[in-house]
Amino acid sequence: MIAERWTWKVKPGCWDEALQLLKAERDRRATAGPARIYYQGTPGLFGPLGRIVWEKEFEDEEARQKFWSDWWSEPESREFNKKFWDLMETDGSHELWGLA
Repeated sequence: MIAERWTWKVKPGCWDEALQLLKAERDRRATAGPARIYYQGTPGLFGPLGRIVWEKEFEDEEARQKFWSDWWSEPESREFNKKFWDLMETDGSHELWGLA
């Protein structure tokens, strides 16, 4: 099993729009399996300020590659990507983790 995690820093004043876009894209692709979104929207939670995280699990690298190939082939995905990146700062991270 593989967990893929993307972390982005949201531009000031763009938080609500970024979260709604990411949730809508996650829900649009729900048939490809669940994905999690982490954010600091609840009092008492803590983590890096101004960050939003998307995480998805895959059976193996082949399944991960297929997911992204299918995703990039869809016009809706490319439109989401353009809108979403306009709301992000330039720094962020991309991680792949093995799951035990």
